[in-house]
Amino acid sequence: MNPKQRPAVLLFVAQLLWATATGVSAQDAPDVDPMARHFLKEMSETLANISELSFKVESTIDVVDSLGLMVQKDESLHVMLRRPNRLAVRLHTDGRRRGLTYNGKMASIYHIDYQVYSSAAVPSTIDKALDRIDEEYGFMLPLREFMSSDPYEILFAEVTEGAYLGLTEVDGVPVHHLVFRQDDVDWQIWIEDSAWHLPRKFIVTYKGEKGWPQYTAHFSDWNRRASLPDAVFEFRPPDIARKIRFLKDGPEVNQ
Repeated sequence: MNPKQRPAVLLFVAQLLWATATGVSAQDAPDVDPMARHFLKEMSETLANISELSFKVESTIDVVDSLGLMVQKDESLHVMLRRPNRLAVRLHTDGRRRGLTYNGKMASIYHIDYQVYSSAAVPSTIDKALDRIDEEYGFMLPLREFMSSDPYEILFAEVTEGAYLGLTEVDGVPVHHLVFRQDDVDWQIWIEDSAWHLPRKFIVTYKGEKGWPQYTAHFSDWNRRASLPDAVFEFRPPDIARKIRFLKDGPEVNQ
């Protein structure tokens, strides 16, 4: 730990211990550090104001298996986005390859390894389309808050406490380290110390689950001036792929 960060860390920990010991409710908890709020807003405004961008993510997910062992799984994403209504995501999770393609009218989910896909009409904005895909088809896209029209609104909605831990580095890039508390999760974010304030690292700790598993994401390859062809957002299934209908209880093959 950078010695310059210790006072902020100790203060934040002291606040959390005080709140726990005295039974302070979320509404009465200490205010979020203005610096933490500032950099989170700056990052959100940057992402919301970029009309066309792409980025990559390498992440790890802690999962408790049937034997009670904590197992770490790998995940990678390649995100291509054009606001307000174009999105393409390539997702590789522990050997499973999937893709999500959205062209403003239709969303398609393609399971590459099984050569099956599903397509459905969805609303005409990225936010509403992802809501529909989650609610009706049970497909929750990782890190979708960073693709939304207002990341701050989603990230900050249930925060009860937060602190600014100072400057450090992620992959050689100077970053601002922020930490936040919610009822069921704690999360940290490292935001680039530049005019663009792009996220570089993100960790979520799930306090309500056995063993407090974590999700850790490293962002890279940010392209703020992406010029993505329309074809990126159009799904054309291979001849060998089968169309299926996804339900929350599992896939059902269309006859």
